[in-house]
Amino acid sequence: MAIDTEKNSYTVVFAVLMVVVVGSLLAFVASGLKPMIDENERFEKQQNILYAMGVNENEGDGDVSFIPTTDVEDAFSQYITQQLVLEGTEATEKENAYLINVEKALAKAKSGEKAELPLLIGEKDGEKFYIIPMYGKGLWDAIWGYMSVDENMVRRIAGLARIQVDDEKLPALASELSAILGFVEQLSEVDTTDVKP
Repeated sequence: MAIDTEKNSYTVVFAVLMVVVVGSLLAFVASGLKPMIDENERFEKQQNILYAMGVNENEGDGDVSFIPTTDVEDAFSQYITQQLVLEGTEATEKENAYLINVEKALAKAKSGEKAELPLLIGEKDGEKFYIIPMYGKGLWDAIWGYMSVDENMVRRIAGLARIQVDDEKLPALASELSAILGFVEQLSEVDTTDVKP
């Protein structure tokens, strides 16, 4: 008995079988590649953090060259001197704080729960940098990245606000500035087209 390939039922059964086979194959490959995907994501975060503090392989204006993945772990441990986790006003040192999922932490904070946020402290050419995660509104989704603020910038902002800051309180102030910048970002999203000056 020959199979009638002109029937709709044949087409539907064939399509379902192909979806199951291809889906199973993709799931198997993705689960096998998961460790490499996680490692690449970790390297990418390290590259972005280092780039924010000016550690890169740029050769001229307009270049955007990150530290290669083969060298990024060594460079990260060389330049990043401290990793802190901020929870409210408390700052505690934690290894691999940079791996905190900031998107989930911000969702927790918005729902009223306590959230852990990373603050990284790095040194380059004798200058201290505070690296904070940042996000903004993109075309389709949020845009994530890192921003570094040096001690002079924190002191300048504190001076403008007429706040006297001791050296040991600089990391906490840097994280508060990050929260303020995030709030300013939220304000910039408000539609003010019909508001008169």
